[in-house]
Amino acid sequence: MGGGAQTPALTALLCLGLCWAPWVKAQAEAWPSPSISAEPGPTVLLGQPVTIVCQSPAEFDTFRLEKEGRGVKIERRASPNQREARFPLLATDADTAGRYRCLYYKSGAWSERSGELELVVIPEDVPRASDPGPVSAVPSAPTSQEYPVLNGVRLGLAGLVLLILAAILAEAWHSLRRARQGCLGWTQQGALQGV
Repeated sequence: MGGGAQTPALTALLCLGLCWAPWVKAQAEAWPSPSISAEPGPTVLLGQPVTIVCQSPAEFDTFRLEKEGRGVKIERRASPNQREARFPLLATDADTAGRYRCLYYKSGAWSERSGELELVVIPEDVPRASDPGPVSAVPSAPTSQEYPVLNGVRLGLAGLVLLILAAILAEAWHSLRRARQGCLGWTQQGALQGV
């Protein structure tokens, strides 16, 4: 008779286990972490705009940008088939600098957080690490704005060389013609004198 009292309890535990198992599995299988980047780059001049870009490997419902230490959380809802969220920061200042991470929400679960993005804001008079400055006396490669000028110089030099070659050929042709006329004239004069 004692077995009959345990059946409802066993049934309740079994039902609870079956209902709870998918929820635990969904929590254990978080979505893959997104990637995070900054445009134009992670180092920006004071007062200049920067856009933090978060990309998910799959479509998402919401993206969240978090800043370490401040608890700043900005969320962006997605439109259909969207895999990227852009967070524009219009004017950077000392408070903008810091470590950022992003994560996305999809189908009732949040993804893992992205890697950290260290955003550095520097004053205008400090050279950036990406600006090497004058390191050597070796001239740099021409920029795209210099190509038309360089091409014009090359075409001008090629035209000058062709003009000089044409003058040499004309002079050679004229000298050859004069030499032939001289030879013909000599033979013609000799023939006339011999008669």
